[in-house]
Amino acid sequence: MSMSYIAYLNLYSKPVSVIIDEKIIVHKLLPNEFLSYKKIDEGYHFINVHQEDTSDLLYTKKVNIKPNSSFTFIIYDNQDVKCRLIAEGGLPLEREKCFIKIGNFATNFNNISLVCKDNVDEPIYSHKLEYETMSSYITSSPDKFQLIIQDEANQEHIINLPKFKPYRYYSFYIINTNNSKKYDIIKNIDMVSYKKLDHIN
Repeated sequence: MSMSYIAYLNLYSKPVSVIIDEKIIVHKLLPNEFLSYKKIDEGYHFINVHQEDTSDLLYTKKVNIKPNSSFTFIIYDNQDVKCRLIAEGGLPLEREKCFIKIGNFATNFNNISLVCKDNVDEPIYSHKLEYETMSSYITSSPDKFQLIIQDEANQEHIINLPKFKPYRYYSFYIINTNNSKKYDIIKNIDMVSYKKLDHIN
């Protein structure tokens, strides 16, 4: 049986536990905590999410895990607790390119742009990314980039990103903060980045 992998991100306001097929897989995942990948068999599984301090069941879902795949499982709050299992990869590697995916788990904003620091006037991505929406992977040459978020009052907020490397798949999850920055990111280098480079266009 082929193995796959799931990483876990808690964007809910309380610590949670994740139970898969009646087995505790993640214990006390704190708010805004990202837990790296854990193995899971291919096939169908039942996922339950419980609030840690009350043991209340927050979410339950049956999922089908494809073989030799990797995912990120996100728990977040949009009036009711919701969860998303987001597949990684899915597009072929290109020589000396990297791939960037952006998710909005903050409040709504007017626009978000991904720009190279050396060419801020020509964003490689500019879009009104709705709440709880993930972009598709954006293909780029490696360089230093910024996210520029224009909030609903048309104020700009700049987040510097780490320098991208070739053949990497990156995911950035935008969240709200309680300080003057207003927005922050949680970064992940997707596991699909570390698969063998067998097929490069």
